[in-house]
Amino acid sequence: MPRKEAQPLALRREGLRLAALGWGALVLLGHVMTWRDVLPPEVLRHQPPDIVLHLTGVGMFTLLYRASWAGTEDSRLGPNVAALLVCCTWGALCESLQLFVPLRDFDLRELALNTLSPVALVGLWALIEMLWA
Repeated sequence: MPRKEAQPLALRREGLRLAALGWGALVLLGHVMTWRDVLPPEVLRHQPPDIVLHLTGVGMFTLLYRASWAGTEDSRLGPNVAALLVCCTWGALCESLQLFVPLRDFDLRELALNTLSPVALVGLWALIEMLWA
């Protein structure tokens, strides 16, 4: 039977992983869906630049997923490496799937942004953890 003080941490981690899963699904949908046919042109005119959308989407997914590992060493690789593997792969997959969607544009700069922003965020997380300890 688990200790009582460990239970809230486990529940928080599961909640954060579920939030990361949901946000990751939104990021995937945002990469492969074509909004030009659905949204009116005046809405598309006021859309933020792609760099903001990519940094927000992949960055939030990375932070949620990495936060779900906080306070644990459950992974053999460690929480930072586990988060890097999942988040960089997810970012690369989301951008690479655009190759198969006719109205979407694949861009190497966006692929680099999707795979390098998790590295920067997890590195910043590790630095803050190191300084905080």
